[in-house]
Amino acid sequence: MTKADQDVLKILERISILEKNHAEIGYWERRDLGYNKNKLSKPYKIGTKKYDTVRVEAQPVKFKTHYSSPPHILVGFSMLDVGDTIDNTRIEVSSSEITETGFDLCVSTWRGTTVYGYKAFWIAFPNDFITQN
Repeated sequence: MTKADQDVLKILERISILEKNHAEIGYWERRDLGYNKNKLSKPYKIGTKKYDTVRVEAQPVKFKTHYSSPPHILVGFSMLDVGDTIDNTRIEVSSSEITETGFDLCVSTWRGTTVYGYKAFWIAFPNDFITQN
């Protein structure tokens, strides 16, 4: 068995532990967006300069189970498709409005970053998961 196979087995074992402890795993995928600083839903200004505009998309997520308190949320990207730029690429994934029944998965970008697509994942797990395992 290769090291990669062993790593996959470890990951599957940990996912199984998460699922036994009422953790949930999901993702949000967007493709062929082609939006930049001039095209995106919900733009808002964070400063006075033209390039300080932040663009945000939020996807409401509803949990399959009801947690007794707002769970911990881990978020990340598993795919990014961004355009060429003379500036830095700026994109962020985060969680907000976390409750016992769901949260908002937010993807934001700013300045001249052009985003054509992304796949953002999330894992929700109970607050006591860390102390149990």
